[in-house]
Amino acid sequence: MCSEDSSAYAEISLTLWGGAGRNTSPPGKVGMLGDHMSATALILATTLVLGRDTANFNRVYKGSIHRYPVTMVLARRGNSLVGMYRYDRGSRDLTLRGTIRGRSFSMNEIYPGGALSGRLRGTLASDGSLLGTWTKPNGSGALRFSLRSQGPVSKVTAKLPANAVAAGPFDGKWGVDFGNEALFHLVLTQVGSELTGFHTVIAENAARFDAPSFMATREPGPGDKPTIIGTVKDGIGTVLYTSTFGGKGTAEIRMQGNKLHWKIVQDSGESLFPKTATLVRR
Repeated sequence: MCSEDSSAYAEISLTLWGGAGRNTSPPGKVGMLGDHMSATALILATTLVLGRDTANFNRVYKGSIHRYPVTMVLARRGNSLVGMYRYDRGSRDLTLRGTIRGRSFSMNEIYPGGALSGRLRGTLASDGSLLGTWTKPNGSGALRFSLRSQGPVSKVTAKLPANAVAAGPFDGKWGVDFGNEALFHLVLTQVGSELTGFHTVIAENAARFDAPSFMATREPGPGDKPTIIGTVKDGIGTVLYTSTFGGKGTAEIRMQGNKLHWKIVQDSGESLFPKTATLVRR
């Protein structure tokens, strides 16, 4: 793990903030697994996806999108990126969520309230800078951006709200293997009280599986519609889940020590989600 990977997400500092917002539509649809994919292959591929890890960081960036100065706080955990930024003359916090593969990254810009308001795609330069293009969600209105790393957040001096890039307790990759090629895996992202995620369920001796098709080969990324959406209050997550079979429901998740407990409280339609499960961090 990189030395910039700080467990002290609570005290973050710099002089912020500001911003303008743009309204838009939500990301694209979630696909279903094809019949040609074997459950065993899905188990192996999912294990590889959940097991990936690379050097983490937690940095402050300053620069501009087009001619507009911005300040950003960005954290990397494995192949996931999460953070916030503001235009220096504005007042709105814009959430960032995305992925990075090699040096190429893609992030969704999320307006307060949850609407997708833009996309940032670019390259992580060898000196840590972020270079690329901002667009509207539909790909129009391209603006170049360039942001230079100011160093780890723990070394910057003014104060940022404690939850800006804090990884909540539910954030991460979770799973339980039931044996006989059956499993339940979750990839969750928690930013403040917001919780989103993706699922993989394999059941009935690997005869049936319930997961977005891309989960067999890669991690979730911008443009992938979450199958789990909810909020966290008083340490308890309440989430709405959607099965690739069309079923939907509400589940409650909570931490029990270092494990995550899942419990369905209401469901309708067909799905393979277990009624209850205790998952460990992957």
